[in-house]
Amino acid sequence: MGRLVKLELENFKSYKGHQIIGPFYNFSCIIGPNGAGKSNLMDAISFVLGVKSSQLRSSHLKDLIYRGGAINAADGPGESDNEPDKAGPKKAWVMAEYHTNEGEVLKFMRVITINGASEYRFNGKVTTYEKYNKELEKENILVKAKNFLVFQGDVEAIASQSPRDLTRLIEQVSGSIELKEEYERLKEEQEKATEDSTYNFNKKRGINAEMKQFKKQKEEAENYKQLTKKLENIKVKYMLWKLYQMDKQIQELKDDIDSKNGQINEKTEEKKQEENVLRGMKKDLSVISNSIIHSEKKKKNKEKEINSRKLEKISTKEQIENCNEKIGQVKKNIEKIQQDYLKQSDSITELENQLERVNNAAKIFEQNLKNKERSEIIKLDANGIQQYNKLKEYSRIKTLALTQEIETVQRKQRVDKESHQRIDGKINEFRNRQNELNDELRNLNLQKNNASDELQNYTRKLNENKKELDEVITQQQKTALMEKELNDKLNDIHERLMQAKADKLETHRDYVIKETIKRLKKIYPGVHGRVLDLCKPIQRKYDVAVSIILGRNLDAIVVDDNKTAIECIQYLKEKRIGTSTFIPINSIQVKPINEKYRSYIKGAHLAVDVIQYDSIYEKVIQFICGNSMVCDDLSIAKEICYNRKQEIKVVTLNGVVIHKTGMITGGQSGISRQAKRWEEKQIEGIN
Repeated sequence: MGRLVKLELENFKSYKGHQIIGPFYNFSCIIGPNGAGKSNLMDAISFVLGVKSSQLRSSHLKDLIYRGGAINAADGPGESDNEPDKAGPKKAWVMAEYHTNEGEVLKFMRVITINGASEYRFNGKVTTYEKYNKELEKENILVKAKNFLVFQGDVEAIASQSPRDLTRLIEQVSGSIELKEEYERLKEEQEKATEDSTYNFNKKRGINAEMKQFKKQKEEAENYKQLTKKLENIKVKYMLWKLYQMDKQIQELKDDIDSKNGQINEKTEEKKQEENVLRGMKKDLSVISNSIIHSEKKKKNKEKEINSRKLEKISTKEQIENCNEKIGQVKKNIEKIQQDYLKQSDSITELENQLERVNNAAKIFEQNLKNKERSEIIKLDANGIQQYNKLKEYSRIKTLALTQEIETVQRKQRVDKESHQRIDGKINEFRNRQNELNDELRNLNLQKNNASDELQNYTRKLNENKKELDEVITQQQKTALMEKELNDKLNDIHERLMQAKADKLETHRDYVIKETIKRLKKIYPGVHGRVLDLCKPIQRKYDVAVSIILGRNLDAIVVDDNKTAIECIQYLKEKRIGTSTFIPINSIQVKPINEKYRSYIKGAHLAVDVIQYDSIYEKVIQFICGNSMVCDDLSIAKEICYNRKQEIKVVTLNGVVIHKTGMITGGQSGISRQAKRWEEKQIEGIN
């Protein structure tokens, strides 16, 4: 453990001016008469180690500053030759030089000003009380436990204390007594928070009812919107379905037309093929006609040849004549066949019958001749027999040739007849087929014309439906745009209504507060007014930031002391006017402003520097604002809080807040309303 080497004092209690006491050794003794400053030296040690003024035989810190006339010239060293200062010093300080076991020199210094503010310095640098106390704790100097000084009579006083006083002492040593005021303050804040919560709950319940009604109206509007949209979708689907059906019918008609055109093309090709076949048949028919004419010429030549021939044999002369007659008859029949094909078959049959009869007659004649020869037994010599055989053979050859020629003519005639009939049948068939194809072609042309008319009608209807669809889409777009505009207007109106209701409540509350303050000012002279009425931003651009920093304290009422505040609270309770926050000027504890923040960074200002107020309210404004800063934009605020790691509250001009903990808050509702209160107040002042 180290030790205290020396003390430096300036204007502390009975020590006037700058005084150096020390050096102190492991054992030092201070002696002197009563009033010489022995106890004040002990108070100086306690003061520099952070003990509160209430434990230094003073009610306020400013009472520790040297006052001159109150002290005799012999009260302290170095003071007998100095005259008292009529104005009095403005501040006092004590610095303790402490040496550690390692030889390190630590300088603890505490400064107080005439307005009661206290400042701590460690090794010449300004620091907070927490850091100052931590440095003392490192050296095992515990301020709360007071383990560094024992005053005269402390042991006897502690031994003679009652249990309640001992308890109080234990609480004081443990530090819990320091939390008593905080406990009472928190209790009051809790009661106030409970009242605020009740008021906010009732307000919230009313807002919830309004929101419920608005939500119901909104649901009805959304339901109507959905039904309207559903109807429009159904209409669009119906029109699309109609268009689809029309397109489908048009496609079917096109396919039908294509199929009919294909059939027409097939029929045309078949017609061409049939015409080609017909031309071939006509050629065949001309060939057959030529062959018939050639056969008739050949037949006539044969007839001439047959007529020129003469039968010489008597035995066959009659037969040849009969044959010639039959041949003539056959010629006549052939001419008749040429005139009438139907009679040819009968003539041919008759000729065949006649030929058969001739053959039978010839056979009978030969048989009779043979029988006659047998009966007459004609005797012929060799020359006769030979001549007979020649004549017989000649007759047989002539008859056979004629018979074969007749059969050939008959066979050719039958073939020509069948060919002629077949050709006539084909011609009739082709004519019928041609008539059918012509009828079908006329029907297809008629269907084609009808399909073209229907296609034109469907095309016209399709164009009309497309126009209707375009009109429906245009109307739908107009409806959607109108609906959007109406919704925007509805939301705007709703926001205005909510704002109007809030403004109405706020206006009523402001009126009640103003009337209450007027009454309190008349009754109690120590009432100054609301913070809102006692200060204002130096420029309009700081309205939002200052309103956030002041917060709920905007409506706080500034009074002289605790007594006035208590009397005002009692008056409010009796009149049942409501609750208000009171700030007593003489009782509030104000932490000193850290001067380094005044020019810390460009674009950032201390909140107290952007607020205009009277000097008597400086303590109140410092109490509310502290070291809070106002920044031009968020980047500067982040630079202060995050990059430079300063644990202070920073607010931007547009209302974004970075708290001491590092949290960022933005977009609070009601900020603009709070910021406009100074403008409304200015307008009221003009009126």
